[in-house]
Amino acid sequence: MRSQPARQPCTSRATQPPGRPRDQAPLAITEARATLTVEEAATLLGIGRTAAYEADGRGQLPTRRLAQRLLVPVPALLDWLGAPPRSAPDLPPPPAQETR
Repeated sequence: MRSQPARQPCTSRATQPPGRPRDQAPLAITEARATLTVEEAATLLGIGRTAAYEADGRGQLPTRRLAQRLLVPVPALLDWLGAPPRSAPDLPPPPAQETR
């Protein structure tokens, strides 16, 4: 009987969620982004891409259409999940408006 060569771990793109480094925590992607793709939201929810699109079709997933893209707003997704709201990033104050 021939021995099988040792298998190498698969590092193909198919095993990694799109747009997220392998070592990043799953919810960390929501920290710097206002929206996610349906595929990224599916990964966070632990469901497949098709199930996520079907949930959108049933109105079960908070999505917004922008041109041809279907996006999941991060605040709406976190609210839908019952997660605590994110703190707003530190932004400079708006410029003062002149009064006449």
